[in-house]
Amino acid sequence: MLRIDTHVHPNLKLFSRYLTRRKTRKIWKAFADHNLDAVLIAEHAFKQPVQAFRALKRSRPVGMSTHLIPGVEALTKEGVDVIVFSRDEYIFQQKDILTPYKLSFEELLCRIEQDDRLYGVVTHPFVLSETGMIAHFDVDCIRKSIRRLQFVERHNMCVWYLRIVFERLGLSTCVPRLYESFCATEEIPQDIVGAGIVFGGSDAHHPWDIGSHLQIHVPHTFAYEEIFDALIKPLHHRSFLIDKPDRVLLLSLVTSFITTPLEIIKKEWRLFYTLDLSFLSRSRRMFQPLVIFLRCAFVVSVLWVVTIPVRALL
Repeated sequence: MLRIDTHVHPNLKLFSRYLTRRKTRKIWKAFADHNLDAVLIAEHAFKQPVQAFRALKRSRPVGMSTHLIPGVEALTKEGVDVIVFSRDEYIFQQKDILTPYKLSFEELLCRIEQDDRLYGVVTHPFVLSETGMIAHFDVDCIRKSIRRLQFVERHNMCVWYLRIVFERLGLSTCVPRLYESFCATEEIPQDIVGAGIVFGGSDAHHPWDIGSHLQIHVPHTFAYEEIFDALIKPLHHRSFLIDKPDRVLLLSLVTSFITTPLEIIKKEWRLFYTLDLSFLSRSRRMFQPLVIFLRCAFVVSVLWVVTIPVRALL
């Protein structure tokens, strides 16, 4: 059996070598702890996916058997997330896909369909945010997109902690639509998946979120080419293992309420870089020092607020 997490964000602090090395060590340890054979690294397009992948790859421990699959969580003009990946680092040569808000959803699908070295995944379509397809398209469009791309992320654990909290507090009946979206994100109904090739991932942004993964029921192998072929071909039975101990529930909840707003602000204010590390337009380059200052000030402010209870006890 092969164990593959098809959706992981390194979420590295690339401005600091120390923080990057520290985070990558923890990520690789999590891969080893959960015996993952391969991981699809799908960093957000607005969070330097090329640099993040290569930083993680460089820090690979000696003797580690987990393979990294290069990918990106592309961001369309509508704000929809779509995972795009390739067998090798070919995906990192596609600047239009790596540039946030560059292509519309339809343009991205056509782009993938026309290039047999690229693979696209319909990604968490029922998330109730701008990143989910359901915010922009109807269910029939989701079905058609699955048929066109062939791959669908049936299992995604990004709202697992919210579903658990809702169930334990008895909120599932108070806001049923929201609760149903949590369930549909965690497992898309089979009638929508259809003949799509099933993917499943932790959607981890932190090491403690890593664990849940797709299981492909084939004879085990350590060869990357064989693992990749098993992932993209619908020849074998697939299942999904949820590996989220209760002890990480609070930690996942707290860190999500920090990470998610930061990502939203980064997108809304366009505080991101494209492949060549330049801003989206030349006119914005003059504001680079100001933008960096504002980013640092915002992070410091968040840390100041979060650590108030701790400092009060000192």
